Amino acid sequence: MANLLIQLSKNGVDKVRAGASTIAESIELGQLIEASAVGLRLLDQSIVEHFEGKAAADAETAVVDEPSVLVKTDIDGLLDVPRRIKVQVGTLPRDPYDAPPAWFVEGCKNLFPKEDWVNNAEETAVSLFYSGCSFSSLLDHWGWVNTGDGNDLLISEPYRVDKDDLKKLGDLCDRVGWTFSIQGVSGHYPSATFRIVISPRAKGYCHVW
Repeated sequence: MANLLIQLSKNGVDKVRAGASTIAESIELGQLIEASAVGLRLLDQSIVEHFEGKAAADAETAVVDEPSVLVKTDIDGLLDVPRRIKVQVGTLPRDPYDAPPAWFVEGCKNLFPKEDWVNNAEETAVSLFYSGCSFSSLLDHWGWVNTGDGNDLLISEPYRVDKDDLKKLGDLCDRVGWTFSIQGVSGHYPSATFRIVISPRAKGYCHVW
């Protein structure tokens, strides 16, 4: 008989051990794992909320730093026991029209030299960057994140990107002296979006989560 041994603690579901000695039991075990995945997540969440909820109430806060969850493990179509991961969340950017930094405005002036830059240069830069760049599909849930040392980074968190758009972004950055990186920790929808970080190619700028 296939069986699952669930080990619990104040931290939730710590371990799930599985045992099977025949092919039939292995098949049954896979079905048990699939059938219990949601229940295990709910059990884990209930235990964590019970113990951490009391501490949160005492501290008058319900914010959990890097919560952990149980997720289904699917290895090339074969189900395995659920595994625990920490949900890492990036800082959400402020609105792109909210005080765009000087490096961005100057870069846009180089990209669009024929535009009128006398009035509302910051607003003009943001509008032109979004509408005038052929990779605008990359700009989703985008805006500015301060690094904490006075520098602002341009953050975008799309759901998907293709090779051509990345090449266009790379060519643009080369033209105006910017650079970009791609990171896995996002703020908009962790696990579904990723983060593109754009900054000037200069010392003093660091890429933050």
